[in-house]
Amino acid sequence: MPQYRTRITSKGQVTIPKAVRERYGLEEGDYLVLEPKGEDLLVRKGRLVSEEEFSSLAGRIAERFEDNGVSRSDVEDAIRWARGRP
Repeated sequence: MPQYRTRITSKGQVTIPKAVRERYGLEEGDYLVLEPKGEDLLVRKGRLVSEEEFSSLAGRIAERFEDNGVSRSDVEDAIRWARGRP
């Protein structure tokens, strides 16, 4: 694939060339993930999980916590502590 150049505007916006958008199926409202790789920046298409996927994952996490004796309030306390809130 050829390389493309684009410029960052004063507002920090970047235009993604049409050929790149078409090649990767990027559409308005899609998310991109920017991942630092040393001096480089990897850009990849982000994906939001569906409500079903999220619920399934949350259920598996809750089961694992319960199996290890960690309660919901323990998790909430840990989150408050990590956020620096009493």
